Amino acid sequence: MALTYSHIVDIYNTHKDSSNYMQKLQREICHALHVNPAQISRVSLVWKVKKIVKEMTRLNRYTNKDKYHQYGEKIFILPSSKRATTSDTTLRTSPADVTSPANATAHTSQPVTSENVSSLIKTVSDLTIKMQHLKRENLVLKDKLKSINTRNSNRNLKRKKEKIDLMQQELNVLKQREFERKKVKNDKGVQCNIFKKHVENLKNEIDVLMSEKETYESEDFIHVNKFVDFRDDSKGKPYNFKLRNLYYIFRSRNIGIVHIGPIVESVLDLFDIHVKNLPSKSTVAVLTSEMGVLSRIHVNEEIKKSNKITMHRDATTKKGKHYYGVQINTGDKLLTTGIRQVCDGKGETYVNTTKEILSDISSKDCDTHMILDSISCFMTDRSATEQKVNDIFSQQISHDVHSFKCAIHPLLQFSDVCFQEVFNIEKELNVKFESYSSCAKEPFTMFLLRCVSKFFLQRWNW
Repeated sequence: MALTYSHIVDIYNTHKDSSNYMQKLQREICHALHVNPAQISRVSLVWKVKKIVKEMTRLNRYTNKDKYHQYGEKIFILPSSKRATTSDTTLRTSPADVTSPANATAHTSQPVTSENVSSLIKTVSDLTIKMQHLKRENLVLKDKLKSINTRNSNRNLKRKKEKIDLMQQELNVLKQREFERKKVKNDKGVQCNIFKKHVENLKNEIDVLMSEKETYESEDFIHVNKFVDFRDDSKGKPYNFKLRNLYYIFRSRNIGIVHIGPIVESVLDLFDIHVKNLPSKSTVAVLTSEMGVLSRIHVNEEIKKSNKITMHRDATTKKGKHYYGVQINTGDKLLTTGIRQVCDGKGETYVNTTKEILSDISSKDCDTHMILDSISCFMTDRSATEQKVNDIFSQQISHDVHSFKCAIHPLLQFSDVCFQEVFNIEKELNVKFESYSSCAKEPFTMFLLRCVSKFFLQRWNW
Protein backbone atom coordinates (compact mmCIF):
# COMPACT_ATOMS: atom_id res chain seq x y z
CA MET A 1 0.00 0.00 0.00
CA ALA A 2 1.36 3.42 -0.96
CA LEU A 3 0.97 6.38 1.40
CA THR A 4 0.51 9.93 0.16
CA TYR A 5 1.45 13.13 1.96
CA SER A 6 -2.18 13.62 2.97
CA HIS A 7 -2.23 10.20 4.69
CA ILE A 8 0.99 11.10 6.47
CA VAL A 9 -0.59 14.32 7.79
CA ASP A 10 -3.62 12.43 9.04
CA ILE A 11 -1.44 9.84 10.81
CA TYR A 12 0.62 12.65 12.42
CA ASN A 13 -2.49 14.50 13.64
CA THR A 14 -3.79 11.26 15.14
CA HIS A 15 -0.72 10.52 17.29
CA LYS A 16 0.83 13.97 17.94
CA ASP A 17 -0.91 14.50 21.30
CA SER A 18 -0.29 10.99 22.66
CA SER A 19 2.68 9.84 24.70
CA ASN A 20 5.50 8.18 22.76
CA TYR A 21 4.00 9.55 19.57
CA MET A 22 7.24 9.12 17.68
CA GLN A 23 7.25 5.37 18.30
CA LYS A 24 3.57 5.02 17.41
CA LEU A 25 4.03 7.10 14.27
CA GLN A 26 6.93 4.92 13.19
CA ARG A 27 5.00 1.68 13.79
CA GLU A 28 1.88 2.74 11.90
CA ILE A 29 3.78 4.09 8.86
CA CYS A 30 6.05 1.03 8.68
CA HIS A 31 3.06 -1.31 9.14
CA ALA A 32 1.23 0.43 6.30
CA LEU A 33 4.26 0.10 4.04
CA HIS A 34 5.08 -3.48 5.20
CA VAL A 35 8.53 -2.51 6.46
CA ASN A 36 10.29 -3.62 9.60
CA PRO A 37 10.40 -0.60 12.00
CA ALA A 38 13.85 -1.63 13.22
CA GLN A 39 15.27 -0.95 9.78
CA ILE A 40 14.09 2.68 9.68
CA SER A 41 15.64 5.53 11.70
CA ARG A 42 12.93 6.97 13.92
CA VAL A 43 14.49 10.44 14.11
CA SER A 44 14.86 10.76 10.32
CA LEU A 45 11.28 9.51 9.79
CA VAL A 46 9.76 11.95 12.30
CA TRP A 47 11.83 14.84 10.93
CA LYS A 48 10.62 14.11 7.38
CA VAL A 49 6.98 13.81 8.57
CA LYS A 50 7.19 17.17 10.38
CA LYS A 51 8.63 18.79 7.28
CA ILE A 52 5.69 17.47 5.18
CA VAL A 53 3.16 18.67 7.79
CA LYS A 54 4.73 22.14 7.89
CA GLU A 55 4.64 22.45 4.08
CA MET A 56 1.02 21.23 3.92
CA THR A 57 0.06 23.78 6.60
CA ARG A 58 1.73 26.56 4.62
CA LEU A 59 0.02 25.61 1.33
CA ASN A 60 -3.36 25.32 3.06
CA ARG A 61 -3.27 29.07 3.85
CA TYR A 62 -3.41 30.00 0.16
CA THR A 63 -6.71 30.71 -1.57
CA ASN A 64 -5.73 28.60 -4.56
CA LYS A 65 -5.79 25.00 -3.31
CA ASP A 66 -4.35 23.41 -6.45
CA LYS A 67 -0.79 23.33 -5.12
CA TYR A 68 -2.10 21.99 -1.81
CA HIS A 69 -3.87 19.06 -3.49
CA GLN A 70 -0.95 18.38 -5.82
CA TYR A 71 1.45 18.28 -2.91
CA GLY A 72 -0.90 16.08 -0.87
CA GLU A 73 -1.10 13.48 -3.67
CA LYS A 74 2.65 12.90 -3.74
CA ILE A 75 3.81 9.42 -2.71
CA PHE A 76 5.63 9.23 0.61
CA ILE A 77 9.03 7.56 0.49
CA LEU A 78 10.69 6.27 3.62
CA PRO A 79 14.12 7.65 4.52
CA SER A 80 17.18 5.47 3.97
CA SER A 81 17.38 2.43 6.20
CA LYS A 82 19.82 2.10 9.11
CA ARG A 83 23.35 0.94 8.48
CA ALA A 84 23.07 -1.86 10.98
CA THR A 85 25.76 -4.47 11.41
CA THR A 86 25.14 -8.15 11.06
CA SER A 87 25.14 -8.62 14.80
CA ASP A 88 22.52 -5.86 15.30
CA THR A 89 20.27 -7.38 12.66
CA THR A 90 20.64 -10.82 14.20
CA LEU A 91 20.02 -9.56 17.73
CA ARG A 92 16.95 -7.45 16.79
CA THR A 93 15.26 -10.29 14.85
CA SER A 94 12.22 -11.53 16.77
CA PRO A 95 10.87 -15.09 16.65
CA ALA A 96 7.92 -13.84 14.65
CA ASP A 97 10.29 -12.44 12.02
CA VAL A 98 12.14 -15.76 11.82
CA THR A 99 8.94 -17.60 11.05
CA SER A 100 7.93 -15.05 8.38
CA PRO A 101 8.34 -16.07 4.74
CA ALA A 102 10.73 -13.24 4.01
CA ASN A 103 13.01 -14.19 6.87
CA ALA A 104 12.78 -17.83 5.93
CA THR A 105 13.98 -16.93 2.49
CA ALA A 106 16.83 -14.90 4.00
CA HIS A 107 17.85 -17.75 6.26
CA THR A 108 17.73 -20.21 3.44
CA SER A 109 19.92 -17.84 1.40
CA GLN A 110 22.42 -17.47 4.33
CA PRO A 111 22.45 -20.71 6.37
CA VAL A 112 23.86 -20.64 9.90
CA THR A 113 27.30 -22.28 10.01
CA SER A 114 30.21 -22.46 12.45
CA GLU A 115 32.04 -19.77 10.46
CA ASN A 116 29.10 -17.39 10.82
CA VAL A 117 28.97 -18.06 14.55
CA SER A 118 32.70 -17.44 14.97
CA SER A 119 32.48 -14.19 12.98
CA LEU A 120 29.57 -13.10 15.16
CA ILE A 121 31.55 -13.90 18.30
CA LYS A 122 34.52 -11.95 16.99
CA THR A 123 32.29 -8.99 16.11
CA VAL A 124 30.76 -9.06 19.59
CA SER A 125 34.21 -9.11 21.21
CA ASP A 126 35.37 -6.20 19.06
CA LEU A 127 32.31 -4.25 19.99
CA THR A 128 32.92 -5.01 23.66
CA ILE A 129 36.49 -3.74 23.41
CA LYS A 130 35.32 -0.60 21.65
CA MET A 131 32.65 -0.05 24.31
CA GLN A 132 35.24 -0.31 27.08
CA HIS A 133 37.50 2.09 25.23
CA LEU A 134 34.62 4.53 24.83
CA LYS A 135 33.80 4.24 28.55
CA ARG A 136 37.39 5.15 29.44
CA GLU A 137 37.29 8.13 27.08
CA ASN A 138 33.99 9.14 28.60
CA LEU A 139 35.52 9.11 32.09
CA VAL A 140 38.49 11.18 30.89
CA LEU A 141 36.16 13.71 29.28
CA LYS A 142 34.08 13.91 32.43
CA ASP A 143 37.21 14.67 34.46
CA LYS A 144 38.24 17.39 31.99
CA LEU A 145 34.76 18.91 32.06
CA LYS A 146 34.80 18.87 35.84
CA SER A 147 38.18 20.63 35.93
CA ILE A 148 37.03 23.21 33.38
CA ASN A 149 33.89 23.92 35.37
CA THR A 150 35.95 24.22 38.54
CA ARG A 151 38.37 26.62 36.86
CA ASN A 152 35.53 28.76 35.47
CA SER A 153 33.79 28.85 38.81
CA ASN A 154 37.03 29.88 40.54
CA ARG A 155 37.58 32.60 37.96
CA ASN A 156 34.03 33.89 38.38
CA LEU A 157 34.42 33.86 42.15
CA LYS A 158 37.68 35.80 41.87
CA ARG A 159 36.08 38.41 39.60
CA LYS A 160 33.12 38.79 41.90
CA LYS A 161 35.46 39.16 44.86
CA GLU A 162 37.46 41.86 43.06
CA LYS A 163 34.25 43.65 42.14
CA ILE A 164 33.07 43.49 45.76
CA ASP A 165 36.42 44.88 46.96
CA LEU A 166 36.24 47.71 44.44
CA MET A 167 32.69 48.57 45.50
CA GLN A 168 33.80 48.46 49.12
CA GLN A 169 36.61 50.93 48.37
CA GLU A 170 34.20 53.28 46.61
CA LEU A 171 31.84 53.01 49.55
CA ASN A 172 34.66 53.87 51.94
CA VAL A 173 35.61 56.90 49.82
CA LEU A 174 32.01 58.12 49.81
CA LYS A 175 31.78 57.65 53.56
CA GLN A 176 35.03 59.60 54.04
CA ARG A 177 33.75 62.46 51.86
CA GLU A 178 30.49 62.57 53.75
CA PHE A 179 32.37 62.63 57.05
CA GLU A 180 34.64 65.45 55.86
CA ARG A 181 31.66 67.43 54.57
CA LYS A 182 29.92 67.17 57.92
CA LYS A 183 33.13 68.04 59.72
CA VAL A 184 33.68 71.13 57.56
CA LYS A 185 30.09 72.16 58.09
CA ASN A 186 30.43 71.85 61.84
CA ASP A 187 33.85 73.53 62.02
CA LYS A 188 33.09 76.45 59.67
CA GLY A 189 33.13 78.98 62.51
CA VAL A 190 36.51 77.70 63.73
CA GLN A 191 37.97 77.93 60.24
CA CYS A 192 36.73 81.50 59.81
CA ASN A 193 38.47 82.52 63.02
CA ILE A 194 41.71 80.86 61.88
CA PHE A 195 41.57 82.69 58.54
CA LYS A 196 40.95 86.02 60.23
CA LYS A 197 44.01 85.55 62.42
CA HIS A 198 46.07 84.60 59.40
CA VAL A 199 44.93 87.74 57.52
CA GLU A 200 45.81 89.93 60.50
CA ASN A 201 49.30 88.40 60.66
CA LEU A 202 49.81 89.06 56.95
CA LYS A 203 48.72 92.68 57.33
CA ASN A 204 51.20 93.14 60.17
CA GLU A 205 53.99 91.67 58.05
CA ILE A 206 53.09 94.04 55.18
CA ASP A 207 53.23 97.03 57.52
CA VAL A 208 56.65 95.96 58.78
CA LEU A 209 57.96 95.56 55.23
CA MET A 210 56.59 98.94 54.18
CA SER A 211 58.28 100.65 57.12
CA GLU A 212 61.58 98.91 56.30
CA LYS A 213 61.26 100.01 52.68
CA GLU A 214 60.69 103.66 53.66
CA THR A 215 63.67 103.52 56.00
CA TYR A 216 65.88 102.05 53.28
CA GLU A 217 64.82 104.70 50.74
CA SER A 218 65.37 107.58 53.14
CA GLU A 219 68.77 106.44 54.43
CA ASP A 220 70.60 104.32 51.86
CA PHE A 221 69.15 105.21 48.44
CA ILE A 222 71.05 107.82 46.46
CA HIS A 223 69.52 109.05 43.20
CA VAL A 224 72.06 108.86 40.37
CA ASN A 225 71.62 110.53 37.00
CA LYS A 226 73.29 108.71 34.13
CA PHE A 227 74.78 110.44 31.13
CA VAL A 228 75.23 108.49 27.90
CA ASP A 229 77.40 109.43 24.97
CA PHE A 230 76.76 107.62 21.66
CA ARG A 231 80.09 108.56 20.06
CA ASP A 232 83.02 106.23 19.53
CA ASP A 233 86.56 107.03 20.64
CA SER A 234 87.97 106.47 17.16
CA LYS A 235 89.20 109.20 14.84
CA GLY A 236 86.56 111.85 14.18
CA LYS A 237 84.37 110.44 16.99
CA PRO A 238 81.57 109.10 14.79
CA TYR A 239 78.26 107.87 16.19
CA ASN A 240 78.34 104.22 17.22
CA PHE A 241 76.40 101.46 15.47
CA LYS A 242 73.68 101.30 18.17
CA LEU A 243 72.55 104.89 17.55
CA ARG A 244 72.80 104.42 13.77
CA ASN A 245 70.69 101.27 13.97
CA LEU A 246 68.12 103.14 16.09
CA TYR A 247 67.86 105.95 13.52
CA TYR A 248 67.63 103.40 10.68
CA ILE A 249 64.64 101.82 12.41
CA PHE A 250 62.93 105.18 12.99
CA ARG A 251 63.45 106.29 9.39
CA SER A 252 62.21 102.93 8.04
CA ARG A 253 58.99 103.59 10.04
CA ASN A 254 58.59 106.95 8.25
CA ILE A 255 59.30 109.03 11.39
CA GLY A 256 60.38 112.54 10.50
CA ILE A 257 63.94 113.81 10.93
CA VAL A 258 62.82 116.54 13.35
CA HIS A 259 60.93 114.14 15.69
CA ILE A 260 63.54 111.42 16.24
CA GLY A 261 65.72 113.37 18.70
CA PRO A 262 62.90 114.42 21.08
CA ILE A 263 61.51 110.85 21.05
CA VAL A 264 64.89 109.39 22.06
CA GLU A 265 65.33 111.95 24.84
CA SER A 266 61.81 111.38 26.23
CA VAL A 267 62.16 107.59 26.29
CA LEU A 268 65.59 107.63 27.98
CA ASP A 269 64.38 110.22 30.50
CA LEU A 270 62.01 107.58 31.91
CA PHE A 271 65.09 105.71 33.15
CA ASP A 272 66.89 108.85 34.37
CA ILE A 273 69.33 108.69 31.45
CA HIS A 274 70.45 111.94 29.87
CA VAL A 275 71.81 112.06 26.34
CA LYS A 276 74.04 114.71 24.89
CA ASN A 277 75.21 115.42 21.39
CA LEU A 278 72.37 113.75 19.46
CA PRO A 279 72.67 113.95 15.64
CA SER A 280 71.49 117.15 13.98
CA LYS A 281 69.03 117.31 11.09
CA SER A 282 71.73 117.25 8.45
CA THR A 283 73.41 114.27 10.16
CA VAL A 284 70.08 112.44 10.28
CA ALA A 285 69.69 113.09 6.55
CA VAL A 286 73.15 111.59 6.01
CA LEU A 287 72.14 108.57 8.11
CA THR A 288 69.03 108.20 5.94
CA SER A 289 71.22 108.17 2.83
CA GLU A 290 73.44 105.57 4.48
CA MET A 291 70.33 103.47 5.16
CA GLY A 292 69.42 103.64 1.48
CA VAL A 293 72.91 102.57 0.44
CA LEU A 294 72.92 99.69 2.91
CA SER A 295 69.46 98.61 1.74
CA ARG A 296 70.58 98.53 -1.91
CA ILE A 297 73.69 96.52 -0.96
CA HIS A 298 71.53 94.12 1.00
CA VAL A 299 69.09 93.67 -1.90
CA ASN A 300 72.00 93.07 -4.29
CA GLU A 301 73.47 90.37 -2.03
CA GLU A 302 70.11 88.63 -1.64
CA ILE A 303 69.55 88.62 -5.41
CA LYS A 304 72.99 87.12 -6.05
CA LYS A 305 72.18 84.22 -3.69
CA SER A 306 69.08 83.23 -5.65
CA ASN A 307 69.10 81.88 -9.21
CA LYS A 308 65.34 82.08 -9.73
CA ILE A 309 63.59 85.23 -8.64
CA THR A 310 60.18 86.74 -9.33
CA MET A 311 59.83 90.41 -10.30
CA HIS A 312 56.73 92.25 -9.07
CA ARG A 313 55.83 95.50 -10.83
CA ASP A 314 52.95 97.90 -10.50
CA ALA A 315 52.07 101.54 -11.25
CA THR A 316 49.81 103.90 -9.32
CA THR A 317 48.73 107.54 -9.29
CA LYS A 318 48.74 109.66 -6.12
CA LYS A 319 47.63 113.30 -6.10
CA GLY A 320 48.07 113.69 -9.84
CA LYS A 321 51.57 112.12 -9.88
CA HIS A 322 52.36 108.78 -11.51
CA TYR A 323 54.67 106.34 -9.67
CA TYR A 324 56.19 103.01 -10.68
CA GLY A 325 57.52 100.42 -8.19
CA VAL A 326 59.52 97.19 -8.45
CA GLN A 327 59.83 94.34 -5.94
CA ILE A 328 62.00 91.20 -5.99
CA ASN A 329 60.82 87.90 -4.46
CA THR A 330 63.63 85.41 -3.79
CA GLY A 331 61.32 82.73 -2.44
CA ASP A 332 62.21 83.39 1.21
CA LYS A 333 62.10 87.19 1.23
CA LEU A 334 60.15 89.95 -0.52
CA LEU A 335 62.45 92.96 -1.13
CA THR A 336 61.39 96.39 -2.35
CA THR A 337 63.89 97.35 -5.03
CA GLY A 338 62.74 100.93 -5.61
CA ILE A 339 59.97 103.42 -6.46
CA ARG A 340 60.27 106.13 -9.14
CA GLN A 341 58.07 108.92 -10.37
CA VAL A 342 57.43 108.60 -14.11
CA CYS A 343 56.22 111.14 -16.64
CA ASP A 344 53.79 108.85 -18.52
CA GLY A 345 52.38 105.34 -18.58
CA LYS A 346 54.10 103.96 -21.71
CA GLY A 347 55.76 100.57 -21.81
CA GLU A 348 59.18 101.96 -22.84
CA THR A 349 59.08 104.35 -19.86
CA TYR A 350 58.37 101.46 -17.50
CA VAL A 351 61.25 99.44 -19.00
CA ASN A 352 63.74 102.31 -18.60
CA THR A 353 62.55 102.98 -15.02
CA THR A 354 62.96 99.31 -14.10
CA LYS A 355 66.48 99.26 -15.51
CA GLU A 356 67.37 102.44 -13.57
CA ILE A 357 66.14 100.84 -10.33
CA LEU A 358 68.17 97.69 -11.03
CA SER A 359 71.26 99.73 -11.88
CA ASP A 360 70.95 101.53 -8.51
CA ILE A 361 71.23 98.29 -6.58
CA SER A 362 74.00 96.86 -8.81
CA SER A 363 77.61 97.96 -8.67
CA LYS A 364 78.31 97.41 -12.38
CA ASP A 365 76.43 97.26 -15.66
CA CYS A 366 77.08 93.53 -15.92
CA ASP A 367 75.28 93.02 -12.61
CA THR A 368 72.11 94.47 -14.17
CA HIS A 369 72.20 91.85 -16.93
CA MET A 370 72.87 89.14 -14.34
CA ILE A 371 69.80 90.22 -12.39
CA LEU A 372 67.67 90.13 -15.54
CA ASP A 373 68.98 86.66 -16.42
CA SER A 374 68.13 85.36 -12.95
CA ILE A 375 64.47 86.43 -13.34
CA SER A 376 62.21 83.42 -13.91
CA CYS A 377 58.72 84.96 -13.43
CA PHE A 378 56.89 88.27 -13.78
CA MET A 379 54.00 89.22 -11.51
CA THR A 380 51.93 92.18 -12.79
CA ASP A 381 48.37 93.32 -13.24
CA ARG A 382 46.29 92.65 -16.38
CA SER A 383 46.98 95.94 -18.17
CA ALA A 384 48.24 95.89 -21.77
CA THR A 385 51.18 98.14 -20.81
CA GLU A 386 52.55 95.60 -18.35
CA GLN A 387 52.18 92.87 -20.96
CA LYS A 388 54.24 94.97 -23.36
CA VAL A 389 56.91 95.45 -20.68
CA ASN A 390 57.00 91.68 -20.15
CA ASP A 391 57.47 91.13 -23.88
CA ILE A 392 60.37 93.62 -24.04
CA PHE A 393 62.15 92.01 -21.08
CA SER A 394 61.52 88.51 -22.44
CA GLN A 395 63.44 89.47 -25.61
CA GLN A 396 66.39 90.68 -23.52
CA ILE A 397 66.48 87.55 -21.30
CA SER A 398 68.17 84.45 -22.68
CA HIS A 399 65.64 81.94 -21.26
CA ASP A 400 61.87 81.61 -21.07
CA VAL A 401 60.10 83.70 -18.47
CA HIS A 402 56.66 82.94 -17.04
CA SER A 403 54.12 85.74 -16.58
CA PHE A 404 51.51 85.75 -13.82
CA LYS A 405 48.57 88.13 -13.66
CA CYS A 406 46.98 89.50 -10.52
CA ALA A 407 43.25 88.69 -10.34
CA ILE A 408 42.33 91.37 -7.80
CA HIS A 409 41.73 94.10 -10.38
CA PRO A 410 38.79 92.33 -12.11
CA LEU A 411 37.27 91.70 -8.69
CA LEU A 412 37.60 95.37 -7.76
CA GLN A 413 36.06 96.42 -11.07
CA PHE A 414 33.24 93.94 -10.54
CA SER A 415 32.72 95.36 -7.02
CA ASP A 416 32.48 98.90 -8.42
CA VAL A 417 29.91 97.78 -11.00
CA CYS A 418 27.87 96.02 -8.29
CA PHE A 419 27.95 99.13 -6.08
CA GLN A 420 26.65 101.28 -8.91
CA GLU A 421 23.92 98.80 -9.82
CA VAL A 422 22.75 98.51 -6.21
CA PHE A 423 22.58 102.33 -6.00
CA ASN A 424 20.44 102.43 -9.14
CA ILE A 425 18.11 99.67 -7.90
CA GLU A 426 17.58 101.41 -4.54
CA LYS A 427 16.76 104.63 -6.36
CA GLU A 428 14.30 102.91 -8.69
CA LEU A 429 12.55 101.13 -5.81
CA ASN A 430 12.67 104.29 -3.67
CA VAL A 431 14.32 102.44 -0.80
CA LYS A 432 14.66 104.67 2.24
CA PHE A 433 15.72 103.86 5.78
CA GLU A 434 15.68 105.94 8.91
CA SER A 435 18.94 107.14 10.47
CA TYR A 436 20.81 106.42 7.22
CA SER A 437 21.90 109.22 4.93
CA SER A 438 21.12 108.82 1.22
CA CYS A 439 24.37 110.62 0.35
CA ALA A 440 26.50 107.86 1.90
CA LYS A 441 29.39 106.37 -0.05
CA GLU A 442 27.82 102.90 -0.15
CA PRO A 443 24.26 101.58 -0.60
CA PHE A 444 22.25 100.66 2.44
CA THR A 445 22.21 97.01 1.34
CA MET A 446 26.01 96.86 1.36
CA PHE A 447 26.08 98.75 4.67
CA LEU A 448 23.70 96.19 6.21
CA LEU A 449 25.75 93.24 4.95
CA ARG A 450 28.96 94.75 6.29
CA CYS A 451 27.46 95.40 9.75
CA VAL A 452 26.01 91.88 10.00
CA SER A 453 29.36 90.38 8.96
CA LYS A 454 31.15 92.36 11.66
CA PHE A 455 28.57 91.24 14.20
CA PHE A 456 29.16 87.57 13.41
CA LEU A 457 32.93 88.14 13.46
CA GLN A 458 32.69 89.62 16.97
CA ARG A 459 30.52 86.74 18.14
CA TRP A 460 33.09 84.29 16.75
CA ASN A 461 35.89 86.04 18.61
CA TRP A 462 33.95 85.69 21.86
